[in-house]
Amino acid sequence: MSICCQELFALPSLKSLKLIAGKEGLHRNIRWVYAAEVIEDVTELTQWLYGGELVIITGIGIRNEETIFLELIEKIYEKNLAGLIVFIGPYIGEIPISVIERANKLNIPLFALPWEVPLVEVTQDICTHLVHREKQYNDVEQFLQQILFFEGESSKSLEEQAARIGFNFDQSHRVVVIKPDNLSSFIKDNQIKESTILSLKKQIRQIMEQYSTDTYKGFFLFLNDAMFILVNGEIFNKQILRETLSLLQEKIQQKIGLTTSVGIGTKYSQFSQYKKSMEEARQALKISNQKNLKNQIVFYEEMGIFSLLWEVKNLDVLRKIHKNMLFPLYEYDKVNETHLVDTLEKFLNNGRSMHTTAKQLFIHRNTLKYRLEKIEQLTGYSLNNQEDCFHFQLAYYIHDFLNI
Repeated sequence: MSICCQELFALPSLKSLKLIAGKEGLHRNIRWVYAAEVIEDVTELTQWLYGGELVIITGIGIRNEETIFLELIEKIYEKNLAGLIVFIGPYIGEIPISVIERANKLNIPLFALPWEVPLVEVTQDICTHLVHREKQYNDVEQFLQQILFFEGESSKSLEEQAARIGFNFDQSHRVVVIKPDNLSSFIKDNQIKESTILSLKKQIRQIMEQYSTDTYKGFFLFLNDAMFILVNGEIFNKQILRETLSLLQEKIQQKIGLTTSVGIGTKYSQFSQYKKSMEEARQALKISNQKNLKNQIVFYEEMGIFSLLWEVKNLDVLRKIHKNMLFPLYEYDKVNETHLVDTLEKFLNNGRSMHTTAKQLFIHRNTLKYRLEKIEQLTGYSLNNQEDCFHFQLAYYIHDFLNI
């Protein structure tokens, strides 16, 4: 549950709010409000703050003591708090230049409010907005779960929910799935306790809120260890989407030290098709993982033959092709402890280059020639025939696909 500092200007009680410094930090998220009317010790003041709080001070106990002011700005930065609102009046007549400069350097939003504005109205307004935002999150999550994971919901009911959360169902959308790479290893290596895993996921969600654009901000769901985002396919072309998601990957890695992989489904115009887009995105991730690719962004429509295989509903057909082409080689390798399956795959991947394949396998050219002749003998197919070679390559693709 959070809002960003930029949203403060839209609240009724904050019409007279002025930004004094930290313009570059207006994207920072506000998790809650902490009002401190008396400040005697900055360290004591901030020791119970955990990050994301917006600090409000009236100036009692601080007056114009520049040192305390600067220390407070440093603590806000150190504790990753949202920002600072200062009441300008009898206790603080103006904010020192040094404090403004420091807040600008650290990108800490520093606001000023007239003394006449009731503090209780300010805190009530912000907290009410936070609670309202939490309800919005819950509505969005419920909506996304229904269209992505459940069947049977009527189109009219979904359209009513979509309208309530501000979702434009007249345009096509695609599903993006973001998944941390090796999350279990990351948790183990960093000795992260189970009780703090939720906090880790919360950090990822906050980064998503902070760096996602207004066009799809809020239309995401964190379920188990993956983030599902519904993206407007009319506004986000592939290049813009790739650049935006790449930035999100960078921010997550910078702030948490965790790399992520991204799968992106095809864009569709009907609610009933969004689930298919999600399945495509997850399939893209599986293939990326099967190839041991990390920190990647994979579009389903760029998966080539894998996307074609995904459309084959009768897997027995694929298994039959795989068996007919490669089974004799598997059997021969098993009995004779040879490497014909691996040899053929590398030969095909190297464009049927004898020189490159022999070098890659660290074997003599004549040894490779013998193996290839044995492959032709066992399978009955010719490696000089383009169609036969295509069938072999298809069998290897099927092998990878069936083992995802």
